[in-house]
Amino acid sequence: MIRLSILFCALVLGAVFFTLCTAGEKISSTITFNYGNARDDPRTPLFLSNIFPLETGSFGVVGTNGNVGVGCEYFEITRGSYDVSRRKVLSPNESQCQVATRTMNGDIVIAGTRSYSGDDAVVQRFDSHRDLIWDHPFDFQEDDFPTGVIELSDGSIVVAEGRILKLDADGNRLWRNFLAPAQYYRERGGGIAEVEDFNIISSVNSAGDVFVHKISKSGMLLWRKKLTTAESQCYQSPTTAPVYGADGNYFVGCSRSTHHTIYKLSKGGQILWKNTVMGTSSTSLYSMLAGEDGGVVLGASSIIKLDADGNIEWELSSQLHRGRMERTPYGYSVRTGDGFQEIVPGIKPLDTYTPSGSIVALKSSAAGLFLSTDYSSKQVHADSEVARFAAQWMMVGESMSGSLFSLRSMVNGKMATLIKDGAEVVLNASTWYKPASRNTRLKFRLRNLRAGEVAVQSARFGFGYLRPKKISEQGKIIASTSMEKDRKMKVYLASGPIPLSGTDIILRASASNRLMEITEESYFLRANKVVLPSKIKAFLFKVLHVGSGRVALQSKLTGKLLQVDVVTGRVAATGSIDRRSDETEFFMEIGDRGYVNLLSPIQALGMACLAVDQGGKVTVSGQRGSRACQIFAAPKF
Repeated sequence: MIRLSILFCALVLGAVFFTLCTAGEKISSTITFNYGNARDDPRTPLFLSNIFPLETGSFGVVGTNGNVGVGCEYFEITRGSYDVSRRKVLSPNESQCQVATRTMNGDIVIAGTRSYSGDDAVVQRFDSHRDLIWDHPFDFQEDDFPTGVIELSDGSIVVAEGRILKLDADGNRLWRNFLAPAQYYRERGGGIAEVEDFNIISSVNSAGDVFVHKISKSGMLLWRKKLTTAESQCYQSPTTAPVYGADGNYFVGCSRSTHHTIYKLSKGGQILWKNTVMGTSSTSLYSMLAGEDGGVVLGASSIIKLDADGNIEWELSSQLHRGRMERTPYGYSVRTGDGFQEIVPGIKPLDTYTPSGSIVALKSSAAGLFLSTDYSSKQVHADSEVARFAAQWMMVGESMSGSLFSLRSMVNGKMATLIKDGAEVVLNASTWYKPASRNTRLKFRLRNLRAGEVAVQSARFGFGYLRPKKISEQGKIIASTSMEKDRKMKVYLASGPIPLSGTDIILRASASNRLMEITEESYFLRANKVVLPSKIKAFLFKVLHVGSGRVALQSKLTGKLLQVDVVTGRVAATGSIDRRSDETEFFMEIGDRGYVNLLSPIQALGMACLAVDQGGKVTVSGQRGSRACQIFAAPKF
């Protein structure tokens, strides 16, 4: 188990930096967080059905407990620790939950059996409190073991196990079909995936033959394709679902010995290419994920990225993977023999999702200096120091290659903007944030370079790439069509939108651009228009994840927790660190474009959020989801 202190130090030192990788690069620099369960907690399910990265930064887990008579369970694990919360038995006795999915509204749907023998198969839906909403029994074969369950974009539920069963959101059967040839009655499904127009694709496997079906939303077979021949037979893990690629095509994979065979199919079922990838052991191809560039990510004994043409771009060093892989905001979660791991690449791959709202630092490879905001002016300059807020920027937008994003300074809350200064184009932090702005002077994109580096290109035509003007401290940051060696940068990630437990943060209201601080008299929380805090402790709060999706915020000035007065809604740093209550806890949710909302669980306040009034008072009074609730949560490097 990785303790919080180790996790935080790793992030502080910039070990979790991300850039875009070159073709075929072997990435050995990773940080691995182990969430083993067999040895650490005998109550935890030994057979994991699915892992869901949650908005809180934690993981939701569904699995079958190895203890006889316990059945299928749900629980949550806090990221970076092994704090287990919200443990609940979903289906008791000998129930098996072979597959599970999390719906768009946060419900859990499981498909499994009521016994070890595979009899009495059932689909069940549970609400956000993990109480049963409905169940739907089904009987496909004499021993039913579902291999896939997904929610479609229209809210319907589809289950695969050789046959396909489709239910509406309320659990009513819409249709079911058995689509394989009669001679393959005993084949097992390799999973299902939604594609265009609410259609689905399903892959099945029998004795080395792999079939793919495309099925309409009404259950009609659109086409069927046999991919293998007598010479190319291979086998699918039950978790190896097909993938709907970013370019609109489909991926299907299977394994034989140490070989993994990947097929790319068109919408009409034509094979566009076939590629065989050598694994590092006899481990199966457990799962695949779509890449943002039209490629695919493979989860086997290692994690391998193929581009849109089937070429290997990069490979994460071999791990003890044993099952399905999911993408997290920081890397990938993968099954192991006794639980799961989160693999955070030392070099962040191209298609790893970096959420809007992530806090980063940008370092010039040529100058060895960071892009920093000048405290006394709006100018952005090159600075050797990263251990302060001046070098921190919030990425507003999705920072995948080719996607546009903006940089918002954590010092003054303004946007990095390129302006004409004589013959130069200079970077200033000078423009107020506007969500719908189309000003290309404050928009950028990342361009892939070699050796784990990127270039930050202006979206403004002819402005070029960011670089320090001089290889010295306090040099201007300019945009120019400079040579590649001058534009090289690395991007260091401090945190995603939701800070990790144990992180010291500052809080800045998005709407008013004010920093929140603790006043020395009465310790009330106020918001002031300051740029450089003179008493930094008054502005710092430690995030403490307390379970059930809640956090407490400990003032670095008083050592007390932020506490809400139920009568007035005022917030003060007066709560006892040793006593948990609704008054000292908040739900921390990702708000619009990566900001966080701090919502009070106090029922009398109606799930209101932390907001700033015109006089600078901080109260629990904002309407959930409004701009008044949007807050920067910037970690201290």
